[in-house]
Amino acid sequence: MTPFVSGKGCLLVTLSLLLLAIMHRQNTGHLRSTTQAEPICAARGSSVCKIGIPPWANKSNIVQLEEFAGIYNNRPKSFGSNDGGGSFFHYYALFSIIRHLKETEQLKHIVESGAWNGIGTWFLRQAAGPDVQLIIVSPTLPGTYVDTGTDSKYFAGKDFLDFNLIDWSFLDPRKTLLFMDDHQSEYRRVNEAYERGFRHIMFDDNYAPSKGDNFSTKKVCSTKAYAVLNKPYKQSDNFHKTTKVLTEQQFKEKSTTFKNHVEVYAEFPPVWHGSNRFGFTSCQWKQITLKPILDEEHGNAFIERHSLNKDFESNKYTHISYVKVKDVQTTVEPNLRSTTSSASTASSVTLVCMGDTHTRHENIQVPTGDVLLHSGDFSMVGADRRKQVVAFNEWLGTLPHRHKVVVAGNHDSGTDKGTLLELRSLLTNAVYLSDEYIDLPVGNDSNDRLLRVYGSPWQPQFRGFGSYMQEEKATRVWEKTMPKDTPAHVVLTHSPPRSILDMEESGKEGSRIGSSGLREVILSRPPLLHCFGHVHTPGGSAVLKRTGGEGEETPVGNVVLRQPFELKKGSTLFVNDALASNKVAKDGAYIMRKDGAPIVIQLPYTLLSDGEV
Repeated sequence: MTPFVSGKGCLLVTLSLLLLAIMHRQNTGHLRSTTQAEPICAARGSSVCKIGIPPWANKSNIVQLEEFAGIYNNRPKSFGSNDGGGSFFHYYALFSIIRHLKETEQLKHIVESGAWNGIGTWFLRQAAGPDVQLIIVSPTLPGTYVDTGTDSKYFAGKDFLDFNLIDWSFLDPRKTLLFMDDHQSEYRRVNEAYERGFRHIMFDDNYAPSKGDNFSTKKVCSTKAYAVLNKPYKQSDNFHKTTKVLTEQQFKEKSTTFKNHVEVYAEFPPVWHGSNRFGFTSCQWKQITLKPILDEEHGNAFIERHSLNKDFESNKYTHISYVKVKDVQTTVEPNLRSTTSSASTASSVTLVCMGDTHTRHENIQVPTGDVLLHSGDFSMVGADRRKQVVAFNEWLGTLPHRHKVVVAGNHDSGTDKGTLLELRSLLTNAVYLSDEYIDLPVGNDSNDRLLRVYGSPWQPQFRGFGSYMQEEKATRVWEKTMPKDTPAHVVLTHSPPRSILDMEESGKEGSRIGSSGLREVILSRPPLLHCFGHVHTPGGSAVLKRTGGEGEETPVGNVVLRQPFELKKGSTLFVNDALASNKVAKDGAYIMRKDGAPIVIQLPYTLLSDGEV
């Protein structure tokens, strides 16, 4: 007999039945929210970018894993826990790839950029053995371990140079592994490696979107991780000192450039499943992380067998990646790479001159070439000047030119001399010259040449700037520092010489502001090319002057904008490469000329010294 329920009792029974029905639907997976969540979390590694076939594909890592665990547990006790440094996962990834490259590519050199305390260097040596040269690039000399191999080389401490500024002609780039642990833009490092012919790179700081302090390969390779994490496109560099939000179009352009330079991109999987320190949900972490080498059962057994700290090691994992760069000698990529290779075979070096960009650099179409020359005023004087310099340096890092040489303009120098001293440390993606010259290697192995470039920032026209120097004093500086016995091939200054493309108001002789002292010194040791800016009105014009005394002048005008101009022995080409107009926009920066464009110059190798200036 069914009991009869009336009134409030009937309502309670009805609500109870409804609740039971809802619980039943939840348990059987029919609710909308449950059916949406399950397939997302089930897709392990679905948002990981993959290009080509990684070296470890279809190979068992278990034997090497056991061998490495023994090395890891026998590391010197002085290493401690290496807080802030590498981990089991990353050192094992290095161990695996080094062993593979020794077997398949006859690995001869390993370059470690960013050594910190040197513990990573020790692991590199254990993997490589005594017959591979280690080259360490680090701002400070490591304090825990310094490699004592007979041919080990350190660019550290007082001898530090950024990877981008080192002449790598002493090694074989095709038989070299670059280990980048320097917190610089990995996108930029790939471009730099590509231009120098390096083929193999491991990136330690391969952070996911919104994390870390650099523009990592994981970030630039695909949009998938951004969608999973719901984060904006950002480009960071140099320990987060510069950060820029990218539009979707800007991101796609960089991603395309990256993929055009890369033959293989692969993230080394974690060894076992563990926690992450970034605050990602379990579902997010699964999608952006590959399946671990060991499943849970074998992973726990391995951890116990070797007395490892499960979460301490897994928390340090940052998707360490391997990149195999395309062969620069066989890759043809119009509009995406420098003409270094083609120019070398054509027996000339391509120079690109530009100046007075005044924060507008990202809107300029820069021609490809071997050497980019910027004659200063890349920023605007004011409170944001330092920030603008950093942004300019970041932009330089995205350009493919083998060498980038920069001098300061009056706007870059601020209002005191101390500001000029700071520029050298800020412009890490270029050679910054201040009353000095550098001999740049150009050409290829079969046609090696050195290009001598002299640069100076001084201008005797406008007081109140850090780069102001009285005419007589500036002349003495130029006389002393500009090479005379073996003159520079290229002179790069901000100020123009007197009476050469220095007229502020077209047709008015009284508006000339060039330096008579600079003209005097230049004519006494004539270069093949003198690039300058500072005076906007004659920007984009050039004058060809025969060497020897005052010589004969031939106005070249805008012909150099229409086609590359080839330099010839016995004359100097003077180029005003200013791109700005004299009009100022609402943001306080100069507006670029509508017809403005960098100037391309061809310098035949026959005019350069054969390997020695």
